[in-house]
Amino acid sequence: MRDEITIGREEGNTIRLTERNVSRKHARLSRVDGRFVLEDLGSYNGIKVNGSRMGTEADLGAGDQIVIGDYRIALESEQTEVASGELDISLSGAHDLVPPARLVMLSQPAPGAEFALSKDEICIGREEVMDVWVNHRSISREHAKITRKVQRADADTGQHEVSTFEIHDLDSANGVRVNGQEVFEAVLKQGDIVELGQVRFRYVELGEVFSFESGESAAFVAGAAAPGEEEEEEREGLPIIAAVLILGAAIGLAAAIATSGSGGADPSPAPGPAPSTPVNVQPDTRADADAGPARRTPTEADQEAARAALLRCHDGLDAGDLEAALAGAEAAIALVPGLEGAEECKLYAAQLIADMEIFARGKAQLEANDIDSAYFTMEQLSAESELRASAEFAAAKLAFARHHVGLAREALADNPEEAANQAQMVVQTPDVPRAVIADAQRILTVAQRRMAAAERADAAPTAPAQAPEGGTARREPTPTPTPTPPEEERSPMDQARECMRAGDNACVVSALEGGRARSAASLSLLIETYRQMGNQEAARRHMRTFVTRYPDDRRAANYSAALGN
Repeated sequence: MRDEITIGREEGNTIRLTERNVSRKHARLSRVDGRFVLEDLGSYNGIKVNGSRMGTEADLGAGDQIVIGDYRIALESEQTEVASGELDISLSGAHDLVPPARLVMLSQPAPGAEFALSKDEICIGREEVMDVWVNHRSISREHAKITRKVQRADADTGQHEVSTFEIHDLDSANGVRVNGQEVFEAVLKQGDIVELGQVRFRYVELGEVFSFESGESAAFVAGAAAPGEEEEEEREGLPIIAAVLILGAAIGLAAAIATSGSGGADPSPAPGPAPSTPVNVQPDTRADADAGPARRTPTEADQEAARAALLRCHDGLDAGDLEAALAGAEAAIALVPGLEGAEECKLYAAQLIADMEIFARGKAQLEANDIDSAYFTMEQLSAESELRASAEFAAAKLAFARHHVGLAREALADNPEEAANQAQMVVQTPDVPRAVIADAQRILTVAQRRMAAAERADAAPTAPAQAPEGGTARREPTPTPTPTPPEEERSPMDQARECMRAGDNACVVSALEGGRARSAASLSLLIETYRQMGNQEAARRHMRTFVTRYPDDRRAANYSAALGN
């Protein structure tokens, strides 16, 4: 007898669901103080109750519908047992649930993960606040968004309501590709392969039945399947679990499987094993008949060796032996692909190794007094790296700021625009001592005043000619005042300067983005503004443009060093 059941993909769960869009430990169903509670155990794809995504937990009652991955569960009660305080939960399924439009991840970091396009706007990126959070280094913090456009139903013409989805690139570092073509925006069609950086998805239309298979991603990488050429899936609905759970003083369990395409199949529960025995629930695999030989199932010895290798990864991290940690994680993955925690340990160890290499290179540049290169190199450290708090990074940042204050001061007399750019670079550098920022701000203010005075002088009318002695001065025609050009006619750099004076970084970006930064000065300003805003990926993208467009500019060497070239 059990007071709870667990649901997930790994062995040991009371109900085992083997599809990849079910997490290893997905959910727990238990009786708490007479209530029946469903908990999400930190699953990747979440749980829906009665069509709505639930939070951490939800109270359940008779008739509730639960969706976990490709599986649907219905709860029913028997009046005799309800009267005695017990609930009979029958897991069956309605046949009218239409699968939503969604993205299915075909590659790492989570092959098989599904993301329903259930809102009018879905934002995708590496920031955890995104609607679709993808934790991969090739993904920008805000990478792309998908918008839904609805053509309403028309009763006169019989036109049904139709939704279309359009993907938009949010100025990402690594771009958006649809079926191999780089796009800024595109309408998605059934079977489209969408690539965000190095992460690959398949767009699945509303009502389309699609199930990710383990070889799917490799097939697309090798070009074995073009979009829209996949074989028609034999399954026509979600796999449905049929079972009875008696939750009273304890929980009993029996389980069987059915599909929505089973016609008049009896949905009543089949006899099952004793409640203490885990139940392996397998989805309908008829569509897999031609999928080729299955990958070898890891043996118990493989499992044990993989766990030992993963332990070596964690021990290596604790001891600071990063190479040993990485080797342990790779060995664990080789033995048991998908072993929980192995990929995370591998990525963490690899990131630490990369950060150590960046730090060593930046430290050597600092010791060689290559100040700009040292700072730009250390700026490549991952955002969460502890090395960002090191004395060496602080020294590189301070040296960089002081160096550019000096350059700004030197340029102030003859080239106030260059002085403003140099000072702005310092003002936008994070975590610089206040005294240095104050120096840069004073220079920036003076430079901006001189630039404004020069602009006024250029626009001023010419003074009238003096009359010769004993004669009459020739009257010059009164010049017509030049009207102030409307906002849209002013140059992007003029608009950006006004934004700088107001301290509005977003305004600077708006003025110069979209190909409007057409000079070395304006492109450099855009780069430094992005750095100040913390958008290093956009800054690096424009650095690449700067190095290509202005290779002889003295800033090109600094940006090239920052890019690791």
